Amino acid sequence: MEKLFDGEYRLMEVLWESAPVNSTQLVTLCREQLGWTKSTTYTVLRKLCRKGAARNERAVVTPLLTREQVIRAQGEELAVKAGGRAPSSTPFQRAEADHGGGTGAEGPDRPAHLGGLTVDGLNTWLTIFLNHLNAGLALGSSWPS
Repeated sequence: MEKLFDGEYRLMEVLWESAPVNSTQLVTLCREQLGWTKSTTYTVLRKLCRKGAARNERAVVTPLLTREQVIRAQGEELAVKAGGRAPSSTPFQRAEADHGGGTGAEGPDRPAHLGGLTVDGLNTWLTIFLNHLNAGLALGSSWPS
């Protein structure tokens, strides 16, 4: 699966809560929930369709991937960015274990204490984690095992 960027993930969240949804209604939902214009909604939707994450057929939009599939794929990508470490090994656990030990990939965007993980990569991971956590709390569900 191709990486979903923040806006694409946010639109998927709307789809998971509302699908199947008429594309006109999706524009309304995105305006209300995300503050997006019609143009922004259709641009992001087009990208999701190209990536195979959603389908817009006869003005009915449906997600083709589940929330769990996307989170799992994003986590695997993050693990690769972090140097191939296991997904259960978080940047915070590594920072504690490393005590700032270098990886050779340090720099302003790749601090040594994060195992060379980029700031953007960490932000993406945190966004996905918090979105999933908020969705679980809103539904009263527990964290998946």
